[in-house]
Amino acid sequence: EAARLAVAAAVRAGDRSGEAQARNDLATALGALGRHDEMLCELRLARALFASIGDRVGEGHTIGNLGDHCLGTGAYGQARLHFEGALTLFRAQPEERRDDWAIRVCETNIGVTAMLSGRDREADQYLHRALERHRSSGDPVLESITLYHLGDRLRRLDRPAEAAVRLRQALAVLDGTTRNPRLRADVLAALARLGEAADPPHARGPAGG
Repeated sequence: EAARLAVAAAVRAGDRSGEAQARNDLATALGALGRHDEMLCELRLARALFASIGDRVGEGHTIGNLGDHCLGTGAYGQARLHFEGALTLFRAQPEERRDDWAIRVCETNIGVTAMLSGRDREADQYLHRALERHRSSGDPVLESITLYHLGDRLRRLDRPAEAAVRLRQALAVLDGTTRNPRLRADVLAALARLGEAADPPHARGPAGG
């Protein structure tokens, strides 16, 4: 509702930049509610608005969101095209305006897309490079996400011992520096599929840890 109010206010004010951002935010909320047709409509409107005012960064974020939707629905080829398109826009920005976080997100997502498409060598390249960049940037959120995907990739390749190491690393980052209940649940589920307990006895901390 807040996003809809923001859209309406921006339209009344003739603020195309504000409208584009508000529509992008509205699309995120609609996606979380499972209203995907409405979400896609808002994303397309937002993308057109960003393009019309020459805001390539905003356009890149919107294209990346389209990629997220395609990734979630199994349209991996289309997702890859969206992530690569967004990455091109982000990298084309002058250095002082370059969004390093957005670039790292796109690289991670391309790695995930490659993994789910069965392109293992490419997935390994993108995900390991992304992990190094997240760590050097001090970004525990993206570090934990990438560790989870690396672990899940190793699980899919039937390398359970290596997978468990990566998944436990993800869990350690989550426990130590960031809160992400959904990701934590995914990590625990992946460990369970490996037949692993959440924490080895010697590593278990205080209650609730």
